[in-house]
Amino acid sequence: MLKDGRPGVACLLAGVAGEHGSVAALDPAPRNALRDAGFRVLEIGDSNSTQWDYVVRDAFPDKNPEVLAGENLEAQGRSLAAWIDRAFRDVLRVIARRAT
Repeated sequence: MLKDGRPGVACLLAGVAGEHGSVAALDPAPRNALRDAGFRVLEIGDSNSTQWDYVVRDAFPDKNPEVLAGENLEAQGRSLAAWIDRAFRDVLRVIARRAT
């Protein structure tokens, strides 16, 4: 999906996808706020997709070890779940704040 991805390196993504044009329909302020919150805001042409727009937070386990932190698989799963949950809550927080 990411044009600047690193071949052969795992990449974790959390966020939302929308139909073509959904990101372009956002006003610049929420788009910039999402970027400031650590999201990639990808329209058609910004990713390898020809159908979907994305707002995603990415993490590479070799550069973001906290995403899979833990001594065992269960602890790592909790770390990953917390990271995903934060991403969804952050998207909602940014968009809801801009809607008011």
